[in-house]
Amino acid sequence: RLHCQPFLWSLLVYGLSAALSFRIIETFCPGVFAWPWYFRGVAYMASIYLWEYFWGWRIEALTGTCPWKYRESPGKVWRYVNPYYFWSWYCFGFVLEFIHLRLIPVLPTVFSP
Repeated sequence: RLHCQPFLWSLLVYGLSAALSFRIIETFCPGVFAWPWYFRGVAYMASIYLWEYFWGWRIEALTGTCPWKYRESPGKVWRYVNPYYFWSWYCFGFVLEFIHLRLIPVLPTVFSP
């Protein structure tokens, strides 16, 4: 069983990280969306893990505690990353890709008068 506790930090952290990640990926790897899906999934997962580590480290430095409690997990890596979530981050990357490529471009047309 995977246990979790929701934190408001997570909304800011994952939202900001997702927005920045796709801009960074598009800038440094412009053809990434043409890659086979399994390579894109690994790239998204690695990006999410890097952000998770960065934000866990920064939030702990600022507040004295990390929002995600991986310390108790036997699979923790450097206190801020848990490889047990690899499958969810792998899939979540494709959810973010769909939002980035399919939903965001049509928003101006949906909300225009």
